[in-house]
Amino acid sequence: MNDDRPPKLDVGTLADLSQRNITARRNFNEWLEIWQKATHLSDMLGLLHELKNVDFDSSWNEPKYTSTDREIFLLKVSEGWYDTELLRTKGDISQKHIGSDKYGNTLYATNADIRQKVAQKAFAILCQEFFKLGVPDEETYGKLLNPRFFSSIILDTNLFLAINHFFRLGERGFSLSRYEIPNLPKRRPSSETPQLNHPATIARSFLMNLIDNIWGLETEHHERSYFSEKALVTVINNIDEAKPWTIEVLNYFDELKRIRRYSKDLDESSLDKLRAIAMRSTLTTLHHPIEKDRLVESLEEAIYAGSAAGLFLFECETKVKIAKRLEAIRKAREIAERAKARLDSLTKGS
Repeated sequence: MNDDRPPKLDVGTLADLSQRNITARRNFNEWLEIWQKATHLSDMLGLLHELKNVDFDSSWNEPKYTSTDREIFLLKVSEGWYDTELLRTKGDISQKHIGSDKYGNTLYATNADIRQKVAQKAFAILCQEFFKLGVPDEETYGKLLNPRFFSSIILDTNLFLAINHFFRLGERGFSLSRYEIPNLPKRRPSSETPQLNHPATIARSFLMNLIDNIWGLETEHHERSYFSEKALVTVINNIDEAKPWTIEVLNYFDELKRIRRYSKDLDESSLDKLRAIAMRSTLTTLHHPIEKDRLVESLEEAIYAGSAAGLFLFECETKVKIAKRLEAIRKAREIAERAKARLDSLTKGS
């Protein structure tokens, strides 16, 4: 029987690196051009692996990129690293052959599963090369962590918005706890996982420290002095726009206590967000004396249903109300004391 197949390549010769001229990517421009054309999983994983070492130098006839462009790129590619629903598209092939395991069994995967492998690689790099810059080696309390690093993020509106979008809260399904952050699991990694280096742990720590800085920079005047007047306007605007998002995130992770120190000074948008979250609470026949499951109809019902946002809103409104009442009492006493002092002086004068 004739075998028309071409002869085998000499794998020994092909494996010899001594005669190979191996080069690195010239810059991010070249890297992006190659990424655009890549279709094989291994090629894309390899490109992502080398991305952390790619230069941002450019010649006069090339676009100018910075490390910020890389971070925004990684945020976008990381979409769906945890939830394949973000990677499914209409018309996807349900199963495709992707090779064999060590026992010779054929392996199959969906397009979304293959895309997720790329997203997971991008997320791991994003965490190690960017998020980890905002994570302490050990826990610190009572002070802002790395305010200059986080200030630069808040000042860069495009990067800041990309981070906000990546950690967005979305509605999914019809379960009672239907709101979730699709790109970050609520539960911490299991105890079997090396906690400090797990990408999800790094991402969560980065996110909490970013939120601490969003709220803290507004009151830390010595940190604000680093900005020019124009830059400070941008920072304050971005902070104000982001506060409702931070409240969604903190409520999701049961971390509203991180902003308790600011409870007397919350702006209307923050209070409105707390109320909106509280009013999403549900009363159920399983846990409450009602005839059928329903949404709460008041803040009191939300608190009864166990809403942390509702309880925090009640606390904020109560503090403001009591502060105003005590301030009114103080002013009334001052007026009365001044009136008494004038009366006493008039009485003595007569």
